[in-house]
Amino acid sequence: GKSFLARVVLAGLVHSNKASVLVFDMHNEYGFDDTASDTGLRVTGLKTKFASRVRVVGLGAGAQIRNNTPDFNLEIAMPDIA
Repeated sequence: GKSFLARVVLAGLVHSNKASVLVFDMHNEYGFDDTASDTGLRVTGLKTKFASRVRVVGLGAGAQIRNNTPDFNLEIAMPDIA
């Protein structure tokens, strides 16, 4: 449903090179390959399809996303937000 449509729209935007997009993907649905919950089939992530144009950022030191290493990790110290 919604996640599939969002992935298609994001892929279209990246492919057409018409916009830059910042996605806060709290459920890790778009960056790396995944398995569809309804069909069990492999779903290609945006990082696989557009490796040179998509960056995946993990939250925290040493973050892993489904055994994939993000391009870099974002670390925010408590003094940075206080």
